[in-house]
Amino acid sequence: MGRFIVPLGFLLAIAISVTLWWNLPVLGEVGKQVKDGGFLVPALILLVILQTTFIIERTWSLKKAPRAAAIVPGQRPQASPLR
Repeated sequence: MGRFIVPLGFLLAIAISVTLWWNLPVLGEVGKQVKDGGFLVPALILLVILQTTFIIERTWSLKKAPRAAAIVPGQRPQASPLR
């Protein structure tokens, strides 16, 4: 199941970006000008969605991970006993 999450998320991001681009003229004159930018606009919207999703996922993962001991300036970290 896990290997299908990324492609589904990617397809969902594509669908959202194209839908936003298609409905931009609702915003008025500015939306019409942006829609005239062509297919580059939904590609850029897609990149923003993917970047935001990646940042949120990384933040969530790092908050879940156990924290290592803080490194005090001037001290060398202890060697791992497994070495």
